[in-house]
Amino acid sequence: MHHTLRLAVLGLSLSLLGGCATMSEQECRTANWQLIGLEDGVNGQPLTRLGDRHNACSKHGVIPDQSAYQLGFDEGVRRYCTPANGYEQGLKGNTYHQVCPADLHDAFAEQYRQGKRRYEVQRDLARFNDQIESQQSDIHRLEREIAQKEAELERPLLPELRRAQLRTEIKQHKASIQQRESEQRKTKRLKTLKQVELAALVIPRF
Repeated sequence: MHHTLRLAVLGLSLSLLGGCATMSEQECRTANWQLIGLEDGVNGQPLTRLGDRHNACSKHGVIPDQSAYQLGFDEGVRRYCTPANGYEQGLKGNTYHQVCPADLHDAFAEQYRQGKRRYEVQRDLARFNDQIESQQSDIHRLEREIAQKEAELERPLLPELRRAQLRTEIKQHKASIQQRESEQRKTKRLKTLKQVELAALVIPRF
């Protein structure tokens, strides 16, 4: 749907839109709506952002200049919708609000998808590293506890009931270590696959 058509139907749904674009009374009364539209467009905000601003300013008896906002917004969107920025937005994990006009959408969206894929792979790698570190920390903790329990077993005159309890706990801890090591091996395999996937991703040149 063209921006102008979306703007035409915007007035029908202003009362349903959220008010996340908070503006004070002074900001509303002194606003340069073309510049505000330009800033929203450059930032890739959806056109419904004007509805948010309308809600905020209408509380102060101010109605945004929709034509001026639209003029700035259209210019800002064209600055936003470059292939290089598409890749950067995807790489940052930002949301694409489908704001690009038809003549710019495909090139922007393709680079956005590539950037987003690299972002997702890097995010997964970071998660796997955290898991491996956590698993290793658990293994070290369990090994320390086993060492403490084995040292206690060496104490003379230790009640047999306590000895039996310690042996059971040591056995349980060793089983837990084996489980953590198995989980860690699986995580490392997944990490290796992600590293291969990351290496295969091409970094575009603009």
